[in-house]
Order: sequence, then structure tokens, then C-alpha cells
Amino acid sequence: MTSHCNTDEGARNAIEGGIGGIEHGGLLSDDTLRLMAKKGIHYTPTLIIQDVSTFCIERAVNAVVAFMS
Repeated sequence: MTSHCNTDEGARNAIEGGIGGIEHGGLLSDDTLRLMAKKGIHYTPTLIIQDVSTFCIERAVNAVVAFMS
């Protein structure tokens, strides 16, 4: 069974509950990732979506800055 988590809090709750894998996990700390490795919990990151989101946020901020100038 896997859990869809992005934050340490969500992932650690899932880990404590005995989850077998974490999906997404864009905001997981190194400590949480080490804990997952120690417990044999697999990690399926969602890198492309996060990269696209960051790109879109940067474009939106740039557009607002340009509009305000």
C-alpha cells in the first residue's frame, strides 16, 4: 500500500501507520528520506509535475512584476 504525501508530517504519519511506499513527496526532508530507506519504504517522486509547477509560478510572478512596473 502507498500513500500520497508531500510533507514530512504526512509522510511520517504514514510511516508510523506502517505504509509500504510514499508517492509524490516533493517537500520531504533528508531525515524523512533516510527513515524511509532504513525501514525499506519505497519512494515514487513526482518530479515533472513539481518542475512544471515551479516553472508556472516563476512565470506568474514575473508577469505580475512586469505588470506592476
